[in-house]
Amino acid sequence: MKDSLSFFYEKFVDDLTRGYTDGVEYVNLDFLYRCELLNFQALKKNSLTYFFQIIEDNEKVTLFNDQFAVWITPKRINSIPSTFVIVAVADHDMLRFEVAFSASGVYNSSSLVLQVLEYYLKEIQETQVFLSNIKDKI
Repeated sequence: MKDSLSFFYEKFVDDLTRGYTDGVEYVNLDFLYRCELLNFQALKKNSLTYFFQIIEDNEKVTLFNDQFAVWITPKRINSIPSTFVIVAVADHDMLRFEVAFSASGVYNSSSLVLQVLEYYLKEIQETQVFLSNIKDKI
C-alpha cells in the first residue's frame, strides 16, 4: 500500500507542476470567506472527524483510509514556512486527484490547515453522495 501511495503522490505532484490539474488553492482571507471558514468558533476545533492511518517519512505525512488519501508536506517558499496538501479519493485500487491547497504565513497553522482539510473532505463526500443519488435516478 505504501508503494502505491508514493506512486500516486509523485504522479499528482508531477501533474501539478505541469499544470494538468486545476492547480493549487491558496488559503487566504478571501478563500476563508468564500468557504465560510471565518467562524472563529469553528476554527477552535482541532481534530478531524475522519479516521486515518498515518505514514510519516522525511518529506511528508500521508493519511489514508478506505475513502481518501491525503499528503501533507511542509515546505519553505521564499523563506516562509508553508504547508502543501493534496487530497485524493480512493476508487477501488486507484486514487483520483481531487484538490490541492497551500497555507503560508499567518494561514499556516495546524488548526487552520486541519479545518480546511475537513472542509474539503466534507465537500468531496457531499458531492459524491449527490452524484450517486443522481446516478440512481437515471
